[in-house]
Amino acid sequence: MTLPLVASVNDHSGVSCLKSDERRSLCMSAIITDVKPGETSVGNINPFTDVMVSGLANAVGIDGPQQLVAKGYVPALPLAEFEKARSHFQQAFSDQFQRGNLDELDNLSPESYPAKFSKTMKNLTDKVLHNRGYTTSTGLASSTTLTDLAFHPILNVESNPKYQFETDQLEQVAHQVKAASTRVFLVGDSTVSNYEQDVYPRMGWGQAFDLQYSSRHLAIVNAARSGRSSRDFINGRWLSSIEPYVKPGDYLFIEFSHNDEKCNGANGERGPIDVANLCTYPNSADGKPQYPKMKPHYSFQHSLERYLAFAKKHKMQPVLLTGTARAKTVDGEYGAPINPSQHITKQNSGNGYAFFGSYTQTVIDTAQKHNIPLIDMQAESIRLGDTAGSAWSDIWLVVDPEQYPYYEGRTGSIDKPDTTHFQEYGANALTQVVVEHIKTEPKLRKLAREL
Repeated sequence: MTLPLVASVNDHSGVSCLKSDERRSLCMSAIITDVKPGETSVGNINPFTDVMVSGLANAVGIDGPQQLVAKGYVPALPLAEFEKARSHFQQAFSDQFQRGNLDELDNLSPESYPAKFSKTMKNLTDKVLHNRGYTTSTGLASSTTLTDLAFHPILNVESNPKYQFETDQLEQVAHQVKAASTRVFLVGDSTVSNYEQDVYPRMGWGQAFDLQYSSRHLAIVNAARSGRSSRDFINGRWLSSIEPYVKPGDYLFIEFSHNDEKCNGANGERGPIDVANLCTYPNSADGKPQYPKMKPHYSFQHSLERYLAFAKKHKMQPVLLTGTARAKTVDGEYGAPINPSQHITKQNSGNGYAFFGSYTQTVIDTAQKHNIPLIDMQAESIRLGDTAGSAWSDIWLVVDPEQYPYYEGRTGSIDKPDTTHFQEYGANALTQVVVEHIKTEPKLRKLAREL
């Protein structure tokens, strides 16, 4: 036996630990470095060990823990990175292990710990949500993600990440999510989602909604995820992650479009990958669902209806939202006045689209068909941008790298405006739009009383 060992578990609830073109399994891994000859050795696999494997994989240029597992052998791994990952865990959680002596705490590691710490580890794992990301260039699972139960990231953006959370955050958030009398669950893409502290002031409107309105009685659980389409959000097991916590009377806000539009099969190497993993097709001009023969899950309307079925199953009140607008003019320039024709695909010279049409109209049609409350975020974000005029860049992500060094040379800087995503001011403005609509919608009257 040659150390280290890579161990992996797969719950076999999906077809693969790597692929998201169909329902993906829930999988975790660990690296075992200490085996005593002639004795029974115990290695643990949990969300925190998967974080360590993810950091090690990144250190040697492997995109995520599952791709390291898939190699079938352990390449040369830098011991310093393993020790760094272990120290990150110790710095974040050693105070949870009160009964340990100094030697035990100095050697504390999530894959190898005394049996007396098992209850503490169980308590920790019950307060976090584990999943894996997605690599756009391959369509395969990537690095480990870890959040609290309200989907606030607790890892920073480094390749071998440190933990980032406030004292007692995991406990307090878990209590809030479970005990709040009113809960709003948000599902969607990067225009809605939470972000790490490292990338501030980038912020999804769902993050701002949570920051402004979550309270002891109202829990805003923003499960939206960057880069996800309505189909991949389900296949990638993000919707599954909220299912243990939802209950009758909760609200489900559903906003997709941006990534569902990635259906151009003629877009180089990435095109077929996008079609296989992300794409859903909008309704036709006469309002009929479009999809390849025998593949109704490729219909955007049918995909949205899966969320409505989820809400019905759990006796939740669903709300549909159209996708937010990109800050571009009709001539394709940055800024305002913003092009009113958005989230529409058309056939191209490479015949890359099997079907095409309006995603915004499909959301509207689906809401009308099922008598579901609708918030037209496309129209509202266009209104905000047009009203702002030349100050549109205060809404979308256009920041000075001298003030926010993370954006030096990156999209979101003054030199490379991000016309899709929002900064804090824009996220706050969109939150107020959502709240105003909630307060005027009869079906959301109970929720409105909490705002």
